[in-house]
Amino acid sequence: MNAPSMLSPRARLAAAIAASELPKYVYGYPTKRAFRDLDPPRTIASIWAGVDGPLNLYIHVPFCGYRCSFCTLFLTTSQTPQMVQDYVDSLVRQIATYGERLGHMQIVSLYLGGGTPTILSPAQLDQIFTALHAAFPDWRDDAEVGLEGSPDTMRAELLARARAVGVNRVSMGLQSLDPQEQARAGRRYAPEVVFEAVETIAAQSFANVNYDLIYGLEGQTRETWLRSLEQTVAFGPQTITLYPVVVRPLTSLSKRVSRSPDRFLDNASKYALYDESVTELGERGFRQNSFVRFSRCEHDGLRQEVADFSGVPLLGFGAGSRSYTRELHYSTEFAVGRRESLDIIAGFIAHDHRLDAEIAFGFELSDDEQRRRHCILNLSLGGLETAGYRARFDAEPAADFGGELDALIAEGCCVRTPTGFALTAKGFKYSNVIGDLFQSPAVTKLEAAYQPR
Repeated sequence: MNAPSMLSPRARLAAAIAASELPKYVYGYPTKRAFRDLDPPRTIASIWAGVDGPLNLYIHVPFCGYRCSFCTLFLTTSQTPQMVQDYVDSLVRQIATYGERLGHMQIVSLYLGGGTPTILSPAQLDQIFTALHAAFPDWRDDAEVGLEGSPDTMRAELLARARAVGVNRVSMGLQSLDPQEQARAGRRYAPEVVFEAVETIAAQSFANVNYDLIYGLEGQTRETWLRSLEQTVAFGPQTITLYPVVVRPLTSLSKRVSRSPDRFLDNASKYALYDESVTELGERGFRQNSFVRFSRCEHDGLRQEVADFSGVPLLGFGAGSRSYTRELHYSTEFAVGRRESLDIIAGFIAHDHRLDAEIAFGFELSDDEQRRRHCILNLSLGGLETAGYRARFDAEPAADFGGELDALIAEGCCVRTPTGFALTAKGFKYSNVIGDLFQSPAVTKLEAAYQPR
């Protein structure tokens, strides 16, 4: 059989679908596994020179009470109260520094991710938001302000403070409502904690509440999955996000899969659960926003992602956070190992955050990579508008990626519309495969060569 790179787009897509391939879900392009040392390094001031217009903000809080079996996020579970406070103090300094250069830009969204940002105290949350509004005074009236956390950290006092400082979207990772599945996933709390957290969140009447679930966990069956989904719908969230299990190196999950593969669903079985879930959520009034996200909101259930995918720059604060301009994506280095992660966090805490500081780790996007990114991300959200592509690149998407788009149409994953191209239900189902179809050989090579730490 020919190597995938030697096949036509149509043959590559058909083969991937026939094999029930389930690549990483599309959350950005390129992923951090393609980031490398920048040569030469760039300064913050030079990276953001000439960038204007709206801006997304992201704050990374890399602290958790435990590491779940499937998790490869950049975080530590070895924090002390003093470390957390020192980290918040460093965040405040970094926010003020970037405000000197970008404080005139209008903020369209903010997301506090992790880790588990809800381990912060109300005072620390206040400290962060005070710094943000001092540095960035212009916020759009309908700006999305998101905060994520785990059931065992959803304290009433913290959520009340979050509501007071402007948080309007709360996301909680449930992953499963089956006690045995929770325990095997590394969730160290009693099942009733979830129900208490749901009540605590509901008491604050946030405009958008999202709950995450994961299918394909160890020992999970169709019946336990559907019970978790049904109960989550009954909680009444505006948005539900369904992630397939992804087995990555350096996780306890990868070791368990190696030892007992029969305890985990294969990709075809995961796709079968996906199909049932899409039907169930559609009947309950949820609209599909992406492969993973379903919402009853009038808008997409995660507006920061929509803004980011449409080309709005993203400015990340904190160790491990990513920042995106059109031409350059950058971050601190990241790791999974305990010692390596603590070293990176310590480096962030000690950093003096100057505008002339060097940025040494990232990915420079050529014009071709920018075009691929635009197609991958917009298609993942349901469609590619010809006018938007033309305005951005002075070109037609069908001229740049005719083979790929023809393949999507031929395989029933996409249809032409008067304004461009729209995913079908099949297209949403295989949107991660579609992302791989548009990915450049250079990014594929970098990701394959990445060595996790």
